[in-house]
This record gives sequence, C-alpha cells and structure tokens, in this order.
Amino acid sequence: MEKSTWISFSEAELLDSGMSRSTSMELPSLQISEGSQEDEEAALLYKIQNIQLQLAEIRELKANGLPSHRVVSPLENLSNNNNNRLLVVTSRLPVTVEWSNRNKPKITLSSGGLVPAIFYLKNKFPVYWFGSLGNCGLWDKEKQDILQHKLETEFGFIPVFSSIPDYDLCQSFSNSVLWPLFHYLLLHVEGERSFRWEAWEAYKRVNMDFVKVIMQHYETGDFIWIHDFQLLLLPKMIRERCPNASIGFFLHTPFPSSEVYRMLPNRRELMEGMLGSDLIGFHSYDYARHFLSVCTRLLGLNVRPNAVDNQTSQVSIGIFPLGIDTTLFSKALETRTVKERIQQLKSQFKDKKIIIGVDRLDYIKGIPHKLLAIECFLDTWPEWIGHCVFIQVAIPSISASGDYYQFRCEMYQLVGRLNGKFSSLDYVPIHFLNQMISFEDLCALYSVGDVAMITSLRDGMNLVSYEYIYCQYNNHGVLILSELTGAAHSLPGAILCNPWNTEEVAECIHKSLSMSEQERKWKHQKLYRFVISHTCISWGDNFVSDWFQTIAEKRQMESQLQPLNVSSLLEAYRSCRRGKRWFLLDYDGTLTSYRTLPELARPSWRLLHVLEKLASHPQNIVFVVSGRDKNTLANWLSSTGVGIAAEYGFYYCWPKNVQPTTARQDDKMNNDRDEKEEDWVPFWYSLSTEKSHLSLDKITSSLTIAKNILKRFEDCTPGSFVSEKETCLAWHFRDADPDFAFSQAMEARQHLEQALMETPLEVLMGQKILYVRPKGVDKGSFVQLILTKLPQHSPEFILCMGDDRTDEQMFQLVQQQYIEKAFTCIVGKKYTKASYLVPDTHTVLSILEALETDDHATES
Repeated sequence: MEKSTWISFSEAELLDSGMSRSTSMELPSLQISEGSQEDEEAALLYKIQNIQLQLAEIRELKANGLPSHRVVSPLENLSNNNNNRLLVVTSRLPVTVEWSNRNKPKITLSSGGLVPAIFYLKNKFPVYWFGSLGNCGLWDKEKQDILQHKLETEFGFIPVFSSIPDYDLCQSFSNSVLWPLFHYLLLHVEGERSFRWEAWEAYKRVNMDFVKVIMQHYETGDFIWIHDFQLLLLPKMIRERCPNASIGFFLHTPFPSSEVYRMLPNRRELMEGMLGSDLIGFHSYDYARHFLSVCTRLLGLNVRPNAVDNQTSQVSIGIFPLGIDTTLFSKALETRTVKERIQQLKSQFKDKKIIIGVDRLDYIKGIPHKLLAIECFLDTWPEWIGHCVFIQVAIPSISASGDYYQFRCEMYQLVGRLNGKFSSLDYVPIHFLNQMISFEDLCALYSVGDVAMITSLRDGMNLVSYEYIYCQYNNHGVLILSELTGAAHSLPGAILCNPWNTEEVAECIHKSLSMSEQERKWKHQKLYRFVISHTCISWGDNFVSDWFQTIAEKRQMESQLQPLNVSSLLEAYRSCRRGKRWFLLDYDGTLTSYRTLPELARPSWRLLHVLEKLASHPQNIVFVVSGRDKNTLANWLSSTGVGIAAEYGFYYCWPKNVQPTTARQDDKMNNDRDEKEEDWVPFWYSLSTEKSHLSLDKITSSLTIAKNILKRFEDCTPGSFVSEKETCLAWHFRDADPDFAFSQAMEARQHLEQALMETPLEVLMGQKILYVRPKGVDKGSFVQLILTKLPQHSPEFILCMGDDRTDEQMFQLVQQQYIEKAFTCIVGKKYTKASYLVPDTHTVLSILEALETDDHATES
C-alpha cells in the first residue's frame, strides 16, 4: 500500500496573491498521494469534460452546416516523456508551515488556484515548484535546511529564502505599486501607493534570489513556468543566464492600458523582463491588447495579434481564461454537512429571494457600489422590501493598512444606514459578514442564492462567478457580473453591468429577480457548459500545450535559420575558381539602417567603397535590389558600377562589368553609368505580350487613385508621409503613434484593395510601410528575369541579403535554383524563408568587406 500524507488545505498564504482563489475559507482535509484515487478521478473528470465540450462544438458546427474536426493537444503526444520537467515558479509556495516544540515542521497545503492544475500536470511529467515561504527570515539555517529537505522530498517544492528587509520591501513594491496600478489605481506622490527606489531595488534582489535557486536545479530541456506580477523580471534574468531555456509566463491580474502603465518609472525594465519569455499568457483579450499596445508605444516593437517581435526573438501571446476545480465543489455538494446547511438557509430565508455577494474586503471589489445599487433597487421597486435579502460575505484582507481600516469602517456605516432605512422588526435586508466562513457554508450559500452580484471595479478573472454557476446546477440562479472583470469576456449568459452606473445595476437586480424560469434555465445552461469545460485543469493543460507548440515552432525556425558562419561563406566564395559570384542586396535595412526620412539614408563612403571593389571583380555580378525610385538609386550608387533594380525591379540597369552582348539587345543596355533615361530597362520590355497590363499609362492612372486615398490617411495620421515613385507609392508611418498608425494602415489597406481590384496594382504591408506597386513585379520576379537573361553568367555562388517581406520572394527564388553555394540571409531575427541570420546592417557591411578583402588577398 502506498504511503500517503494527510494535508490540511488552507488559503491564508495565497489570499492576497493575484493567483489566489477568489475567496478564503476553511477547506476540508484531503488525502494526497502519488497516483491516488483523487488524481485518477480528476484526470477522468477532465477527460469527460473535454469530450462534453467537443460534443457541444460538433453539434454547433453541424447546426451551422460546417465541417467538424478535432484538434489534438500536444500534451497527448508527450506520453509521459521523462525528458521534459516542468519547473513552476510562484512568489509563494502553496503551503503554510508551523514548527512543533521538537523542531519538526507541520506543513499544510493550500487549495488555491494553481494547485489542482499543477497536480494534474504531475501525471504527465515531473514537476518541481519554486517559491518563497513568506517572511521566514527569522528561521535559522538549521530550520531552513530541515524544511527544504522535507518540502523537496515529499512534495517536489523548492523554497527560495530572502532576507527580511528585502522580502518586506519587495512585498511593498508588489502590493502597493504594481498591484494597484495594474488594477487602475493610480500612484501617489507620497504615502502607501508611492514609488520608492529602495523598494524597487529590493524587488530586483528578490527576483535574483529566485534566479540563483532555479539555476541550481535547472537541467537542459526543462520548461520554466513563471507566474504573476511579483516576478516580472525573472524571465529575462533567466534568459540572460540560459539563452536556450524554455520560459512561459502567466499574468493573473489585469494588464493596464499604456496610458496607465507608462506612469511606472521602471516601465521599460518590467516589460523587458516579461519579454524574456517564449509565451506570455493573459486571462482575456483586453489584457493582451493592452500589453501589445505598451510594446509598440513604449518599446517601439513590431507586434501582431498573437506575437511580439522582440529584436532577436519572437514572443508568443496567448489568451487562457482560468477556471475552478469543479471536483472540489462536486464532492462538497454531495456531503451531508452541505445538504443540511442548504436546508437551514432555505428555512431561515423562507419565501424570500436571496441575493449573494462573496468578495475579499478590498476597494477594487466594488462592495460599496453593490450596496448603493441595492438601495437604488429598493427605492425604485419598494414592493421587494421584505421579499428579498442581500447576503454579503466580505473576507478580511491579510495585508491590512490604515486605508483598509478606514474603508472597512465606511462599509460598516453604509450597511448600518441601509439596514436602518429598510429594516423592520422581522426583516433585515442586508446581512454583512466580515469574517472567514467555512467551505461548506460557502457551497451552501452558492447553492441557495437566486442571484449573485459581482461588481468589481477591476478583476483579473473573478472565480466567484464560476463557483456560483457550478453550485447552481439545480437552481438556475442568475449571475450579475461587472463588465470590468476578466470573467465578463468568457461567460455567455451573465447579465453584464457597469458598477459605476448605480441605476443600471439596480435594473439588473430587478431583471434577475423577475426573470422567468425558462430564461433562467437557458442562461444558466450556457454558463454551466462553459464552466465545466474550462476548469483550472484544462487551463493548465491548454497553456502548457500551446507553450510546447510554441517551443517546437521556435526550434524548427531556429534549425532552419542559423547565424551566418562567415568562415563558411568565405570558403564557398574562394572555391569559385571560374564560375560567377552573384550578390543580390536590398538597400534600406540591409546596406543601411532605416532613417526617419528616407533621403537621410545616403550610403556611407565605406559602403560605396566596398560595393565598387566587389563590382569591379570580373567574377562578380552585384545588384542592389530596392523599392526606392530609380533616380535616387542612380544618384547614390551609379559610381560604384553595381547593377540597380529600382521600384522592386520595375526598372533595372545592368552592372558595369556585364557587356551588352551578354543579354538581349532590346533591353537597351549601355555600358556607360550616367543617369540617362535610356540606361533603365522597364520590366515589361522583357515580358511576353500576356503581361501587357503593366503598361506605364495604366499604372500611372491607377496610382492616382491610390495616391488620393493615401493622402487622406496621411492628413489624418500625424508623423506619417507618402513617398511617390514613378510606378509605386509608399506610405511611411514609422514615426506616427504605433497603435493608431497600425489601425490606420489596416483601414487604408482595405480601402486600397477595394479601389484597386480591377487595376494592375497590388497592396503590400512592409515594416511600418504600406506599399502600392504593380502586380507581378517583385524582387523575386526580377531575380528570375536576370537569371534567365544571363545564361552564360549562371551563378556558382549567390549571396542574397534582405530584411523585410519584400525580400521573401527573392529568398524563395534563389533557394529554388538548387545552387549549392547559395546563402540567403535575413537581417534581424524574424520569420523568414531565408536560411541564415545576420544581426544588423553593421555586420552586413563587415561581411562584404571580408569578401572584398579576400579578393584583394587572392589577387596579391
């Protein structure tokens, strides 16, 4: 028989954490052992819930006439792979510790939030949980060693110890600065919610304490899952020490808008800390959207709806609404204690409708807003006086301050005023409990409540709503839910309200109490189906599944995109004894850095020198392939002797060392390198009559339409401008407000695509540039053209370099030539068809100089 450990669940240690359960109560003792029946039952229940969800989705798809398919979780393919360990990191371990007189620790495990999810994941791979034990600096080294050994061997928990001053200051920074600000409570110049640099420094030191302990246990292949606002710096700190680590991060609180977040003096460090992750999870789309907005507005990063391009890496963004442990409530509702308590409450409030509220006594929970709405309801519909009661459970907060005590007194006064106003000798409308209640009482209260009111002013998720819905299976109670909670985005069937609109909340109460049984049942069924299919277990499973998928895609990309080995490049370059060596080089972002104004991106003397030297070698054919206009490129580069492809290849001229006899005469090639018009060959001269849609007249008339549209968006988007070329347009919004400019670009793109549908033009989005150019004219088409026209100069070696989407067709075309010595290089790490990575434009220039120097050394 397996050895088991009896564990008493307690919520106290996680009460004020962003990832704690929504309430605190005394929970029953449960027997937890490796491979116990409880674990097996939880796993089986989770599978049943997944099957129920799949069945509901299939039925919905059939009803809409759509085909159904099943997506298999990546975790199903792991098959308990022991090579994958999960290292969970939270600010506090989910335990409380008491010492006996014999110096033996008594450890009780909390039931809160993450515990069921993490224990379920233990069935799939080894799990180790890192976290502090609160302010335990008073314990001597002997006690710490005893406790560390017991926690690690019996639970897989690894404690992190910090000094008392650091821990206290770190808690102050987390709870008095980050937590309020993330819930839209603005900072003060002085007082409790003020930014103090000594607290910030302690916050950094405590995060570093975690790094040291994690690195002592880290093994290659481990997955590190970090949680919540107390550890925002940790992902980057670990990444700096272990660049290839797999790091996930989940924020259990809201993430504020950029205008609120930017108040933090250390805003950049915190963002960069989070961006050390591979995957960042949020409860709702709004939180993710705010995070992406901060990335663009404050850090200037490129973002997509589900990812951030963080300079040399991509960080995925995911939405994972947290759920509850339904097994815990299911078991409790079947106990005699809860059933008897339900009957007692029904008898006590016989013939009355019961409205309930369960919250931590905190200013963001909107308890006064709730009470004022009750007053408004009873004033407006006095017929309900004597026929309904409101029971508010207000769990005391552990981290009490002067502001907290003042807030509590205000609540007492408000409750007293309302009861004095509406009470009679045999009726009290408001029952206010500022105390801990047992888990059994909580389940009973959830079960008898006809209406549950949640009026939080901000809430990461609010799981009280889930708990109430689950316990209302037989009663079909109505949920009134603040639209400012994370749960509001996930619960179809709830009556949403603005807690600041007292009259609206009062109307919601009246609507809930007057609702027909059929409508109550219909709303509850929708809510219940969501709750049982989105449990805390499925939340953990979904996050880890997406995380594993993200890592797999990242590794696949990294295996395809290797840093360019300059030694290998030089060796391939030297080995071309007689064959031609081709250079296909983008200009902006490759040969030169991007500039605020395009005309400032003139080539340096150093660049002109190396291009001239490379182009002068008889074995080399050098082309600069750019979206810039032909006159600018000719003015800047004609002296070097390189070939130039302007406006994505619509106009081109040949390198100086390519003689006219090597290509068709109708291309008007000329060996002179001045700027006369006849030096330029229009793209359509080299095409069949089937491409006659590329006539310059058709393009010019269509560009006029596009220009008028873009000019309107230019006028409405400060910091943007339109650049005109003979055959294309570009709308630059690099210096405009990132969020606004991106939305404007999306709208402009839609207008352009609709207006240009029957024209020879197409629309393309680049790096903070919207392009309008002729269809079928791109860098890939140009490269294909010149390869065809110079058969006797077929390349033995190709170096192709670019930095954005307009270069992808060029990379693809080069790779399709099956040339052994072909090097396609992307400048700056991003998703690409290129095979090699070059970090920046300075490195590009150094590589070209190394090749030119090698030519000179060989000739000598």
